[in-house]
Amino acid sequence: MSGPAVVVGYLFVAPSVLGVILGIILMIVSGGATASAASTAHEEVSTSLRSQGIEETVIVAVLAGEQVDEGTLGTYEQRAAVSSAKSRLAGAEVGAGAAAALSFGFALFMIVGSFVGGLIGYLLTMKKKILQCTSCEAVVQAS
Repeated sequence: MSGPAVVVGYLFVAPSVLGVILGIILMIVSGGATASAASTAHEEVSTSLRSQGIEETVIVAVLAGEQVDEGTLGTYEQRAAVSSAKSRLAGAEVGAGAAAALSFGFALFMIVGSFVGGLIGYLLTMKKKILQCTSCEAVVQAS
């Protein structure tokens, strides 16, 4: 390979290593952020339901995603709060799941792309010499 091709190879290898490392870090961070978002949503819903004066057993059932008998709730505001809490939890789970899937997919794409770029860079830095016959065009390694 010529000198410029080897330089280009090194220019491909260095960023590809950083891309793989950043992709792995992004995968780890996206998993932690998803768990944190779900935990935050549970805390907010729990606080909101407690402020409405709803019993602890009902709050635990709502947080667990179980069916709640709305006949046990006293006022319309309490029933509305429970209904709103169910919707908020469902939305938080869907949103966190979608965000995790997108960030995981992007990280995987980044890792694979960086790996392919690094492989191309490595092939360019190998400095192999190749001979080609002028009459039959056969290719033979010289080194």
